[in-house]
Amino acid sequence: AESGSSLGSGVLEIQRRQMPMPRRMVLALISSATRVLPGPFFILDFPRSLTSLQQLEAEVGSPFFGVELRCPGQDVSDMEGMLDELKQGNKLLRLPQQTDALDAL
Repeated sequence: AESGSSLGSGVLEIQRRQMPMPRRMVLALISSATRVLPGPFFILDFPRSLTSLQQLEAEVGSPFFGVELRCPGQDVSDMEGMLDELKQGNKLLRLPQQTDALDAL
């Protein structure tokens, strides 16, 4: 986000408070970046729900694919709808544990 902009000021305030970034702000940051920077983009840890995926697609278009790498004991119940949606569209790359992610891509 551009320094001094309302989005940049909002990000700075969230960071100062050490709070999680709200979904609407993450979407605004991604949207802003994809408009001015050349792709491709690798977005880590977002989206984490079907609602967030739908909002992201409405904002910037459909992703090429999603990558799923599960850790032992990780609870992904909040992400199942999103993962199913990506899987149905053949847009999900599932990596087994102990996989070198860069080799898989």
